[in-house]
Amino acid sequence: MRRSRTRPAVGQASACAELQLRPAIVAPERATQWLRASARTSTAVVSREGATAGCPVPTVAAPPAHPRRPTRQSGAVTVEFALTYVGLIIPVTFAIIFTAQLLWVWHSAIEWTREGARYAATHCWQADGTNVSTYMRQNVPVNVDQDQFSAGTAEISVSYYSRDPLSGVLVDFTCDGDCSTACIPDAAIVSVTGYQFTRFFNYLGLNPIVMPNFSTTVAVEGAGCNPEDGSCSP
Repeated sequence: MRRSRTRPAVGQASACAELQLRPAIVAPERATQWLRASARTSTAVVSREGATAGCPVPTVAAPPAHPRRPTRQSGAVTVEFALTYVGLIIPVTFAIIFTAQLLWVWHSAIEWTREGARYAATHCWQADGTNVSTYMRQNVPVNVDQDQFSAGTAEISVSYYSRDPLSGVLVDFTCDGDCSTACIPDAAIVSVTGYQFTRFFNYLGLNPIVMPNFSTTVAVEGAGCNPEDGSCSP
């Protein structure tokens, strides 16, 4: 037996057409909300209204998913980063460290020379300046090349001068004894020579940086001698 399909009346056909066209009418006004809505929810709403009117139930398909495809630029970005890191970031980093250490040693050598000159001005005179050089070797400022100053290539030179009473020019000071009130010079000059900055250069096989001579001149302040009891600080 052939089943007969019931057709909607004319008014009912208009209602069905309105229900079927409703997604198309709503979509331009609320495109974003309509596309994001789930197919099940949309179908349920239309099904309920269509069943009441005796209309065929339309279905709303969900928008097709577009899987993310790997781009060819990801490998190029990795290569560019590697080249930048090796060719720019690493050299600049080592240059900053090298410059900081060089300035650190430079400042330490200047302060070390000044400290030796102050010691020479406040302690008794010795012809070879052994007391000053010994004190400086034992009191080296902390730096990356401290060993070169304490027992390395850096040399300490101590010179004493007296002022000529007629011309006022400084001349070499001489005296017969050491550490006595009779041997008090007018000025002392302490110099540090022969220091070479070798950090990083040894690993690269390059010649070290020869640093300039550091020198400080001070007026002798009694040479650490007490004229009342005749004692002097060595």
